[in-house]
Amino acid sequence: MEDLMTLVRKTYVEFSLPGVFFSEGLVREVKTRDIARLRVPKDAFAYYFFDVLTESVEDQGKKVTLTSPHINISPRYFYGGKVFTLDELKNEYPKETTLIINVEFSNTQKAILCRTGNWQIFEKNDVLVEIPSK
Repeated sequence: MEDLMTLVRKTYVEFSLPGVFFSEGLVREVKTRDIARLRVPKDAFAYYFFDVLTESVEDQGKKVTLTSPHINISPRYFYGGKVFTLDELKNEYPKETTLIINVEFSNTQKAILCRTGNWQIFEKNDVLVEIPSK
């Protein structure tokens, strides 16, 4: 059998899209983590990058591919949207009581109104990326 001990690193991006109850993910392999060169799907509101290592080995004469968990995980990038502090939420969206309660108990006490119209907790390492004007 051929030499199978070759470690391969691939980089991926996972886009977050609104779902019925939870966000849905769309994963694509990418050549670069350069966010300026990334084509963000129109329905995506956030994304993050990660790497996966694979290695082919021989087991009982058969080729087996071993795959790592996600490694080198980037911050979550929100593509457009507006970040609100807890006080801003209470003033501008007082009827969003469930959201306000969730934000009160979050670590950052911030939320983002995504470009797709859904709300997400804006975590400590999250990054807001402005949508380039056309």
